Amino acid sequence: MSVVLDPPSQLLFKRPLTQPIEHILHLQNVGTEPLAFKVKTTTPKQYCVKPNVGIIAPSSQAEVQVVFQPFAEEPAPDFKCKDKFLVQTAQVKSEWSELSIAQFWTLIEMDYQEVISRRKVKCVFLPPELPQEPFTTNDTPLHELAQHTRNGARSSINDRGGNMATTNDDDDPPSPTIPSTADSNFKSFYSTTKLFDPSVSTTSLFSTHTAIASTPVQQPPQRPLMTTPYYPTVSSAPSPAPPLPPPSPPNATLLQQLRDENDQLQQQLAAVRSHNSSLGQQLTKEQSELKSAHVLTERLQQKIKLLETAPLTTTAAMRSSQLPVDGYPPQVLLSVSALVFIATLLFF
Repeated sequence: MSVVLDPPSQLLFKRPLTQPIEHILHLQNVGTEPLAFKVKTTTPKQYCVKPNVGIIAPSSQAEVQVVFQPFAEEPAPDFKCKDKFLVQTAQVKSEWSELSIAQFWTLIEMDYQEVISRRKVKCVFLPPELPQEPFTTNDTPLHELAQHTRNGARSSINDRGGNMATTNDDDDPPSPTIPSTADSNFKSFYSTTKLFDPSVSTTSLFSTHTAIASTPVQQPPQRPLMTTPYYPTVSSAPSPAPPLPPPSPPNATLLQQLRDENDQLQQQLAAVRSHNSSLGQQLTKEQSELKSAHVLTERLQQKIKLLETAPLTTTAAMRSSQLPVDGYPPQVLLSVSALVFIATLLFF
């Protein structure tokens, strides 16, 4: 696909990560056809991408702004970020030119997956920068360092001369002699020149001897070489981490919304409590009614038992006691009635 990303594969985020960080992702269309792009991320709540979709004309580029949303606390120095961005591009054909960008990507993702080109861009959190260590000067004066340098150089020259003399005694071809004038110039050069010492300079002795050998004997340099003093560094404790930024002022709209939600929750809680109290009262009433029902049931059971035993008691009492009958027997009453009837018939 004829698209070039800048940066191509990584977005580097410097610390501290407790403040917003902005990056620009450049998408360049190097082809001859317009391209549609779409940028996705694995953590959309952590990054703000504007614009995330668009069209790139041929031989032009588009800028995508990526804003990192800050953390509440600074992560550990060895924290590894696993966030990624996916940049999708597809060529815009002439028959799709009348579609909107949303309709275009819906059509492409449903029916034309093979024409989509995908590029991944990783997010990298850089480790915190180490504080610079202050330089401390050595207590040795400069003139003592220079004297030490000259003494070391002279002893090195004497050692080399002795080695050369020993080598000449072993039947080796003699070295050419130096004229007296050149010898005096050579001695005056070493007496007026401050040579380098490996213990106090980073310049190699090989380069120093090469410069001396290449210098003409008849024209010794008049300007002495400068020695570079060595300043040892003293390790210091790392500086403390930068303080956290002050909290941002609260949003009035957000506070009002939280207050409204709190009021609604309080109202709902009061309604639940009142409903709970009414249920408790109803339960108490039902329990009292249940107790009274139990009492009535026991009373009815006692009455039923009494009614079941009452007929037997009455029958037994009637059988045991013979009650006297008041009045005359029926035969007497019948005789009297007959006599009264006959007397009435005869006399009246």
